[in-house]
Amino acid sequence: MKRAVVVGSGISGLAAAWKLTRQGWQVTVLERDQWIGGRVRRVAYEGMDIDVGAAFVTDFYFHARKIMREIGLENELVRFSLDSAVEHDGKLKSLWPLPEMVAEGLLPVTALVRLAAGTMTLAPKWLSLNPGDLDAGIAYDDETAQSWSERVYGAEVTERVIKPLLRGVVHWDAETTSRAVLFAMLKAFLAHPRAYVPRTGMAALPLAMADGLTVQTGARVTGIVRSGTGWAVHCDRDGGPETFEADAVVCSAPATQVADLVPELSHVDKEFFAGVRYSSTAVAVVKVDGKPDTLRKSVWFTMQDQSSIVGMTPYLFRDDDRDYSIVRISLSDPAYRGNAGMSDGELGQFVIDSARRMPQLSTLLRSGSVVGLARWPEALPVFDVGHLKKVRSWRSRNSGSLVFAGDYLRGPYLEGAVRSGLEAAARLG
Repeated sequence: MKRAVVVGSGISGLAAAWKLTRQGWQVTVLERDQWIGGRVRRVAYEGMDIDVGAAFVTDFYFHARKIMREIGLENELVRFSLDSAVEHDGKLKSLWPLPEMVAEGLLPVTALVRLAAGTMTLAPKWLSLNPGDLDAGIAYDDETAQSWSERVYGAEVTERVIKPLLRGVVHWDAETTSRAVLFAMLKAFLAHPRAYVPRTGMAALPLAMADGLTVQTGARVTGIVRSGTGWAVHCDRDGGPETFEADAVVCSAPATQVADLVPELSHVDKEFFAGVRYSSTAVAVVKVDGKPDTLRKSVWFTMQDQSSIVGMTPYLFRDDDRDYSIVRISLSDPAYRGNAGMSDGELGQFVIDSARRMPQLSTLLRSGSVVGLARWPEALPVFDVGHLKKVRSWRSRNSGSLVFAGDYLRGPYLEGAVRSGLEAAARLG
């Protein structure tokens, strides 16, 4: 039986390990943290497991949904609301669903007409776009989302719709994000508007994927080096240093860590991994008295309205006797980087104080208290202009018995991570 080591128990690593096991490999997964799932993570509070990372799956998550069916999670899925609002003129106005956006006047009629007309110009490109495979839109990886949106949609749509969506959903700026990603996101919203989450939260997915796998947590990999015809993976554990011998290795660590883990990378490989950037954030879990309807929607903010906070999302409402609500408030990338040195208590207070300065949230959050915090110094890989082309060029080199997996290769969401992991396993055969 061939032996494989998977470095990292994020979704891409677990997908690779899951697939390799079914291909007959003996697989060991090494994870530096004490939990598995990577950016699928939860905070526990009063018997609830509250997601503070990846929050849902959608209809275009074809590979992720297939795995969920095979591991028995498909029947555990419940609908997750994508309803959202944007701050404008001192009020929260619906962004999604579209009929509510029109009724509540987020955009004037002239901007709505331009939004509809501009979206229709995407019709010839529609069949070639695939939200689950950004590589399908590589022909449009030549211009920023802001430049295209301002030219086609105009300033009002760009400021009130496009920018808040990018900041809130992926913590990116329209000024650098590739329009290829924006096109895929627009198709995802319009063609695949349904989202789901397991009843017990997204953490159920990595736990079910890891069932039957050999996963070593608290194992910080320090080096991946050649050993005979295979590889030696060195790591530090509580009991001291340890080495795992393998015929093949899947490295699913963040791109920023790869050069330190694999000393024999070529100059081209080092240059590629050094060029991958990540957005960052911190997510505060906030308890709020009561269950106001206002808290049933996600709320996104523009940079002009709120530079520190990108959005607030509700936790699943439950039909129980709790007399409070749970919301998750996310910091912007600059705000996190500027305050990363704070303690968790200080950073949580900074998050809620920043949110309270918004007139629309001050009353809602008056009784709010922070009950959990998650830091994400590398939240999501940034797909700026040219990233897809760089990935395609580099991916042709990703072969042999050391392969790489991660959402920076296929897409900045759970489906991209799953697809990348499955492809890594397929390359090993």
